[in-house]
Amino acid sequence: MIKHALFFLLCATAYGLKNGIGYLARKEILLLSQMEGEILTKDFETFTAAKVLVLSTSTIDRIEDDAFCGAPFAKIVLTNNSLPHLTRRMFSKCTDLRELKIAGNPGLTMDADIFHNLTRLEKLEIISQPIKTLTKEHLRGLPSLKTLVIGDSDLETIESGAFDQLHNLKELWLVHNKFRSLELRNLKHLKEVQVIDNSLEEFPLVEGLDNLRKFELSNNKIAKIEPSKVRNLPSSVVLDVRHNPISCESLKKLKEELNDEEYKIIVEKDDCKQE
Repeated sequence: MIKHALFFLLCATAYGLKNGIGYLARKEILLLSQMEGEILTKDFETFTAAKVLVLSTSTIDRIEDDAFCGAPFAKIVLTNNSLPHLTRRMFSKCTDLRELKIAGNPGLTMDADIFHNLTRLEKLEIISQPIKTLTKEHLRGLPSLKTLVIGDSDLETIESGAFDQLHNLKELWLVHNKFRSLELRNLKHLKEVQVIDNSLEEFPLVEGLDNLRKFELSNNKIAKIEPSKVRNLPSSVVLDVRHNPISCESLKKLKEELNDEEYKIIVEKDDCKQE
């Protein structure tokens, strides 16, 4: 049973207190902080009107299977906690879940198939969690996902085809990681890609991004951009390649060959490097 709660009120008044759980009625939020012990399904089952669960700065020893599904949460935030290994079974019946944020939980480990049953999930954020390799298995079973954010996670490798199943993805944010290459294919609904401050060494392999409007690759390690690769993007895209060590020759060639086309390419005046 969870206990020892300290609540930070997000609205004027809190309503209800049961088993160490504070219910912020006006916001339909369960806000739990500085908890200790285990989390059980019955801890949440009386809060049928709750839409958001926030668990922060807590030390949890055990999480019962399907415990996070004890109320019809549309959003769950797990941040700055000490948590046990997260498994698929903990979320397997969370059929109402639309948003999930896992951020800054030191030493947290997760099963590769943890998200498989979240078929209605629309937004997934993984921030400051150690993920060395992102695989197809991690992102399988997310047919409704529209926004994916992975940041500050020491991500070094992205498996080829990892994003191929995210057919409804509209926004992709990969920020402050360490991967060197990226492939994006046949994501027809994708409108915005932010690949900022990673270790990308070459222009991503892209195709079938018909509705892409913004593609930001700033603060990476790209030294050369082939015009043929840019032409795989829709001509209306805004391509931001600022703060990359692009050679002046490559940048000149890019501008010359794409001069009569609609591409908008953003570079800093002094970005190019003499060879």
